[in-house]
Amino acid sequence: MAGLCVAPPGLTMMLVAPVYARLSARHGPRASLVLGLLVIAVG
Repeated sequence: MAGLCVAPPGLTMMLVAPVYARLSARHGPRASLVLGLLVIAVG
């Protein structure tokens, strides 16, 4: 049962990681940090 609780965040990170890697490579780490802070602030 605990695996079902842990799986969704892990799957989300697995799917989103390549996008943020390209964003960081193209625009530098500041852009991905700002985007992450905005996502956390929104909620």
